[in-house]
Amino acid sequence: MVSSQSKSIGFWSTLVRRFRDGDDKTPTNVYRLEDVRHAMLSLLTADGAQRNPILAHRITAAKDAKALWYQRASLMAALSEQCGEEQAHERMEHLSSMFMGLLPKDMMPRVSRPTPLKRKRRSRK
Repeated sequence: MVSSQSKSIGFWSTLVRRFRDGDDKTPTNVYRLEDVRHAMLSLLTADGAQRNPILAHRITAAKDAKALWYQRASLMAALSEQCGEEQAHERMEHLSSMFMGLLPKDMMPRVSRPTPLKRKRRSRK
């Protein structure tokens, strides 16, 4: 028989894991996931979907945010073919921010802050 204390621990550990890992299936996150999917398909365009039917299918069939996240590289490659790498990068910029809160923090790109320049110490002679 399972004690009420172990049920409580199981509930809290599941809740913490969902928020930590970004696996929360709340209606809000489901809508946000669909927004990401729509944005990716919009970037691909109908013409791009015709040229890259496998990518379009993978984006459409992705079950979660992680699956969509891993399609970004393929989407970037397809966009680069269509409009060049610089424009593709500009179009993809907003997409990464749409994943905030849908993925574990360790999967999100790290924003590197510039490190302060270190002064070289002069040796005393």
